[in-house]
Amino acid sequence: MELTQNNYGYDITFTVKRTDNTPEDLNGIQGVKFQVVDADTYRHIINGDCVITDPTNGICTYTVQQGDFAKAGNYRGSLQIQYTPSKRVNTKQFFVTVNRQMAPSS
Repeated sequence: MELTQNNYGYDITFTVKRTDNTPEDLNGIQGVKFQVVDADTYRHIINGDCVITDPTNGICTYTVQQGDFAKAGNYRGSLQIQYTPSKRVNTKQFFVTVNRQMAPSS
């Protein structure tokens, strides 16, 4: 996933899939979080709630907040799915590259 530094207010859409590549049914779960860590330090920079938009097809969105990607660089992301109070599972990690924002024109 490639994003641009300092952009915010847009949605990132995810489709949660099982190992056999079929959609994970998100009906009845407690929630999904978008988690991002610095690729070098593993320091968390995002631990935000997703909105489940199509639970049967495993689709959810995260709205990027101001300050989420203030620093250009390389990150690792995953989704954390809270099925029940006693069952929480993270998806495979994926890479997030945040490109530098272009300088404003004068």
